[in-house]
Amino acid sequence: MAGITPATYVQQFNNALSRLGVKAYWNPADPDAGVIAPGDVTSWGVAPDHFVQDGQFTPKFQSAKALAHDLILDRHAEQVPAEVRQKARADLAERRVQIQLTHVKADEHSRAERNMVRHILAAGEHIRRLHLLQRDPYNLVHEERVMGLGDPLAVELFANNHGPYTEMFETGASVLTGIGPRNPGAHLYPAGFTPDRFQELFKANNGSDLTSPFVAVEMTPDGYRAVPFGIHPLFKEEAQKAAMELRHAADAAENHPVKTAQEQDGLAAFINYLRAAAAALVSDKARPWDKADELWMKIPVDFKWGLRIGADETYWDTGTGIKAHAGYHMFFGIYDDATKKMISLFRKFGFQRMENELVKLAASRAYKGREVSLNVPMKGVRTIMVEGEGRHSHGSVAGFSLPNWGPYEGQAKWVINGETSDSAARRELMINVYLGDAYLGYASPEAGPSNTITHEFFHGFGPQSDTQVRDLEGRPQFNPNGTSLTVIDALTPSVMQVLEEAKASFVYTWFDTVLKSEGLIDEETRKKQMVAAVIWAFGHVMRGLYNDKGEIKTYSAVGAMIIGSFMESQALTYDEKKGTWAIDFEKAPQVAAEMFRKIVLIQATGNRAEGQKMITYYTKDEALLKLIRNDDIVERAKKHGLKPAAVQYQVLIDP
Repeated sequence: MAGITPATYVQQFNNALSRLGVKAYWNPADPDAGVIAPGDVTSWGVAPDHFVQDGQFTPKFQSAKALAHDLILDRHAEQVPAEVRQKARADLAERRVQIQLTHVKADEHSRAERNMVRHILAAGEHIRRLHLLQRDPYNLVHEERVMGLGDPLAVELFANNHGPYTEMFETGASVLTGIGPRNPGAHLYPAGFTPDRFQELFKANNGSDLTSPFVAVEMTPDGYRAVPFGIHPLFKEEAQKAAMELRHAADAAENHPVKTAQEQDGLAAFINYLRAAAAALVSDKARPWDKADELWMKIPVDFKWGLRIGADETYWDTGTGIKAHAGYHMFFGIYDDATKKMISLFRKFGFQRMENELVKLAASRAYKGREVSLNVPMKGVRTIMVEGEGRHSHGSVAGFSLPNWGPYEGQAKWVINGETSDSAARRELMINVYLGDAYLGYASPEAGPSNTITHEFFHGFGPQSDTQVRDLEGRPQFNPNGTSLTVIDALTPSVMQVLEEAKASFVYTWFDTVLKSEGLIDEETRKKQMVAAVIWAFGHVMRGLYNDKGEIKTYSAVGAMIIGSFMESQALTYDEKKGTWAIDFEKAPQVAAEMFRKIVLIQATGNRAEGQKMITYYTKDEALLKLIRNDDIVERAKKHGLKPAAVQYQVLIDP
C-alpha cells in the first residue's frame, strides 16, 4: 500500500484487530517483511487453535484478517444502515485509540505464571460473553452474524457497544440491517417491567433475594421468583466455562516457584480468590459473592498480579431504564507502584480522623459519622485486559472502589495507571486550551493519579448506600414495613450515582488544604492537584452532558457541577481578553467544601427531590450553562483535536 511501510502496517494491523475485538496479535519475526505468516500470530482468551490450526490460518482468522485490512484502508461493505453509518463513523472519528500492549515474557514470568495468565484471559472471554447475554439474550447469535458480514464498521460497533444496539441511538434501534428492535430486559424482568414497577418491587421486598443485583426476576403463578445468574439457563453455560478457566488458572499458579514467605502468602491468597470467584460464578445463591469478596480483600496490595472478576457495576441498562443488575466484568493487571506515596499520607493522617473531619464539615445532626477501618487496601495496577461491563467504547477506568455490595462494600480500592505515550502532550494541550500557558508549570503526571486515589478513598467515607436515612434533627427514618430506610432506598440509582461521584470529586479539592496544613503536602503539590482536578472537569464537560437518548452522562454532570459551582463563586473566572479560565487557589477549596456539605445532607436525609434539583440545575439551567461557557468548552475540544481516549488492550505471551 502506497505510503505505508511494512513496519507501520504491522502496527496498524494490530490496532485494527484490537478495535475489532479480535484476540490475536501479529508479532512478525521480520517486521519489514510485510507478509503475515501463521507462525507469527499469537492469541489469548480463546482456544490455541482458534486462529491457527496445523500451521494454517483458520477461516475465523482469514475473515478477521480481511476485516482488519479493510479497516486500515477505510473500506466498508456498508451493512450498517445508511442513516446510522454517517453518525457512527463520525462518533468513532472523535476517539483517539490507544493500544496498551502487555508482553508476558519468559525471562520475567515463570511458565506457571504464563499458563495462569492464559487461563485468566480465557475466563475473561467468557465473562465478556456473559455480559453480552445480560445485555440481550440473542447477542451471541448476533455476534456470529456480524463477524460474517464483511463490514469492519459493523464489527467495531458491536465490539464497542456490547451488542448491535449502541448508546449513540435511541433504545431499540439496531445498527445492523436485518436485526430488529430488542425486547428490553425481558430475560431479566417480567414482560413490561418499568422503573416504577421495579421501585414498587424494591420497596415491598427490600433485602430479599428479589432485590439482589445478581438475579433475574421471573413471574410465576405463585408470584415473583429470583433466579440467580449462576444457574440461570441463559447464563449457566458461559458461567461454568469461566469458572473452569479460573480453576485451571489456580492450578497453574500453584506450580509457580516462590522465593520468599511474603511471596508465598500473596500467591496463596490469590489462588484462594481464584477458586472462590469460580465458585461464586456457578453458585445457586442470590448473593454469592461475599466469600470471594472477603478473599479478594486479603490479597496483599503489593502482590504481583491484580484481578477482579464477577458482577459489580449497575451503570449498564437493557433499555428498560432500570439500572439494578450487576454487570459481569473482569479487570486484570499487574502491580504498579504508583499509589504508595499518597496512601502513606492518608495513613499518617488517619482514616477515622478523615471521617471525623467530614462529619464536622457536614455540620448536621442528619449525619453522625461511623467507624472506619484503618486497613483499607489500595492497589495500583497497570491494566492487562478489561472485559465485559468494565470495558467502555470511550475512555478507560481510572480507579474503582469495590465491592459494591455486601459486608465489604467499598472497602478495597484500585487505581489504574493510565499514563500512555501521549499523556504528557495531551495534558499540556488541555491546560493550554482551557487555562493558558501560565498554568503549564502545574502539569504533573503524579497529580491525576493522586487525585484518583483520594477520590476512591473518599467513596468509603460519609454516607454509604446502606446508611440509615435521618431527618435534620437526627431522627432515624423507616420504610412502611418497619425496616430501616437507607440512602439507596430513598435515592434513585441515577441520582445516587451522580451525587456519590460528585461527593468524592469535591471533597478531595478541599482535603488537599487539610493535608497541606498538616505538612503532608506542599503548596506546589496542592496547586498541581487543583489544576489536574479542574482539567479533569473540563475533560468530561467537553464530551457533552447528555447522550443521544437524552440521558445524563455521570462524569460529565460532575464536571459541570465543579465548573459551575466554581464559576458562580468566582473560584474559576473567564478572562475575555486572554480567552482562558483562571483558578483562585484559595476560593476553590472553600466552594468544594460547601458543595460537599450540601451533597452529604442530600444523601444523609434521602432528599431525592433536592438531589435531582441540584443535578438538573448544573446540567440544564440555560443561564448556568452560559456562565460556564458549555458550548465553548465543547467547541474548543473539537477545534484542538481533544478526543476522548479509547484504550484497547493486547497481550503477547511467550510460549
